[in-house]
Amino acid sequence: MFTRLKLPVAPIVALTATLVVSALGIHGLGIGARALQSALRSAGSAHELESIASGVQGINGNLYHILTLRGAQTPGFNAATQLRPLLAECDRVAGLLRHWRDTRANPAQRARVAVLILSIERYRGAIDFVTQMLDVDFAAAVSFIQPFDQNFKDLTQSIDALVHEVQALQARDADTALTSAANTMRAFEAVGTAAVLLALFAAANMARASVGARRLSRQNRLLTAMAQVDALTGLGNRRYFDDTLAAAWDACAASREPLSLIMFDIDHFKKFNDSQGHQAGDECLRRVAAAVTSSTRDAPDKAARYGGEEFAVILPNTPPEGARVVAERIRKAIEASAIAHPAAGPPGVVTVSLGVATLIPRAPLTAAALIEAADKGLYAAKRGGRNRVGDSPADPPPDTAPERNRALGKASVRTAGA
Repeated sequence: MFTRLKLPVAPIVALTATLVVSALGIHGLGIGARALQSALRSAGSAHELESIASGVQGINGNLYHILTLRGAQTPGFNAATQLRPLLAECDRVAGLLRHWRDTRANPAQRARVAVLILSIERYRGAIDFVTQMLDVDFAAAVSFIQPFDQNFKDLTQSIDALVHEVQALQARDADTALTSAANTMRAFEAVGTAAVLLALFAAANMARASVGARRLSRQNRLLTAMAQVDALTGLGNRRYFDDTLAAAWDACAASREPLSLIMFDIDHFKKFNDSQGHQAGDECLRRVAAAVTSSTRDAPDKAARYGGEEFAVILPNTPPEGARVVAERIRKAIEASAIAHPAAGPPGVVTVSLGVATLIPRAPLTAAALIEAADKGLYAAKRGGRNRVGDSPADPPPDTAPERNRALGKASVRTAGA
């Protein structure tokens, strides 16, 4: 006869319970890991779509910036040459959409992306046609591209909708990973392996938080950019000017390089508004801003609308001679724009008076001293007959502060023809 083997019941029950809990924990770990992997994959997909959306917005923004400069008849500006890179950018964005469709999209999304690709190709065809028409009939080219505004808006909204959809999937998968991690950690507490799950729990939390962080970061970037742009002219606004001048002052102080500033305003602008109306005044400001943009193409040069009809250009690492060259280039570009202004008298077009100042930033000076010096140069130009550049004397050595302060009060005028 077989002898019945007697085993203690409690250890067997404990071992069985431990194995069951471990199995449940491992199963939960697998669910959580798959959900986390899906959430991270969705995060990459959303990032690609955001890059595509930025590319589309860049194409449209650059198109209308180029057309504005062409409409202002900016000297030396070849609109067709500037438009051709946009055709390559359209091809690049369409290629990115095809890649996203083939590697990221689900079946329902693929059909929508095919429509977006078709819209990009239509937009490219429109830009190609406008490029060919610019020198033949500029007005017809502009009229042709205007109906595509709605096409562009629909395209942008569709891509944004895809971004939000993918981000929602990421949030759902992150929630699944978070819930699985929590349940699995409770199960593994019984077998002493909770440390592994803590890492998964933290990773799931990070994946979930990245959705909100990405949205918030994007909104903050847009709001920051909008808060520093003058809506009428597209140049930086007063806040942009203040922030940029402060940063340039600190950078030039650290490198002991000269910092130059050009301040200028439109001559007899009140007469312009009184005689031609405020809408014409707004258009005048836009064309002046376009001329300034075309005259300050170097990356370090920062142009801004200081207020009303007054503008400013910050020139880091620029000596007085270089600043005067830029100022004269701006003056000539605006005069060459030939914006009719008969109320101002000869030459019958809009002109500007400019003040130039240069300092090497150092204590106890502040950026206000540079603004004051440029402003005095501006008023010296006004007193000298307008449509010219007025400048302050060169910045004296650091050990001659009293002489420097007296020099700032004496602005000399360099005529426009000099």
